[in-house]
Order: sequence, then structure tokens, then C-alpha cells
Amino acid sequence: MYSRKSITHTTLYTRKIMRIENNIFLNSQLAVKLLALIPRKVLNYWEIKIINIDKIEGGIRYNEHEQIDAIYIYVKTIFMEIDDKIPRAMIKFNIDNDEYTFDSVYSQYDPLEKKIICPAEEYRYDSEMNIIGKYTFNIEPIKKDNSGEIRIGVQYKNEEKLKEYFFATTKISTERLNELDDAGIITRKVKHTNDIDINYIGVYDKNIIHYHIR
Repeated sequence: MYSRKSITHTTLYTRKIMRIENNIFLNSQLAVKLLALIPRKVLNYWEIKIINIDKIEGGIRYNEHEQIDAIYIYVKTIFMEIDDKIPRAMIKFNIDNDEYTFDSVYSQYDPLEKKIICPAEEYRYDSEMNIIGKYTFNIEPIKKDNSGEIRIGVQYKNEEKLKEYFFATTKISTERLNELDDAGIITRKVKHTNDIDINYIGVYDKNIIHYHIR
């Protein structure tokens, strides 16, 4: 699906990156369907809302077998009203045999300790408000090797380092875009006739890639 050699541009963590806009968004009907899967207590606690129903931003994760195994949606929460430095939160939904399930909430505001943790950290909460993952981000770019890739962060679970991430821009094929469109996962304002640049986050040493849809 992709290779390290296909990277055409690398940059810093998402708060300082060159953001590519392709008028590709998550399908609003899919987003409404996914939000209905969020447990009521999670919706109430975070007061989750869609930011713009016509332009839903998020991510699509492909696993090592080039299958979509997760969808991410950026959302607004009550905690964004506390301080304008608090970024939007992200909701993860797992996909297994074409069935979607709610997984977790990613936030750079810690509502348990009532503190802002951006831009250096992000916590991941399950439906019981347990922290099931922590992410630390590099505020300045760190090149992993001579490939030009920039490591942006590390994921920890149970205090153990689990994954390293890098950020880059690559090409996504019109064929893949058509597949996502036909499956009702994305909607496009413009029907691209050529392969286009798209931002993504990859996992070092694993063929896992998260396409940023916006």
C-alpha cells in the first residue's frame, strides 16, 4: 500500500505541519451512525458534538493487511470551552467484519486531573474513564534516520512503550479514494482524476497507516 520511499514530504507534529486540504471528508451519514454507537454516559460526560456536519474531519486506519480496522472522528467537547488552547477530541471506532464498535476518546485535556496536557501529551479513555493509553509528542522534529522521516511521538500502555509514530505526506490513489467513496466512508467535494497528496501518520516497523481526512 505504501512504502517509506514513497514519502514526498515530512514535517513536524500536527500542530505545526503543512496541512493539506483536499475537500475529502468523512461521510456525514456514517458519522451520525458512529456517534449513535457511543455509550450515553460517554456522550453526556464529554458532551460530544460534531464540529461541522458538512466537513467532518478524521482518520482512516489501515492495518498490516491493508484492511480498514478503525475510523477516527474529530469532535467538540465541553472541555474546549474551558480554554481555547484545548484542541478538539477524537473518537475511535473499531471495525471487525464490517461491524463498527465504539473504542475510546482521545483528549489533550485531562478531565480527571482538570489540566491541559497539550501539546506534549494526549490521553486515551475508555467508556469507564480509565486511561488506556498515553501518547507523548515531540515539540521539535526528531529525524529517526537518513530517510527523512520525522518521529512525532510514542504510545505507552501500562507504562510500557508500545509504538513509535512518524508523520509525512504521501500519495493516495484515485482507486483507493473511489473505494472509500463507494463504501460510504468518505465524501468528496471534488472528484479527483489523479492521485493526490494526503497527510498520514505511520507506525514504525509496522505497515499501519492512518490517513488524515479533511
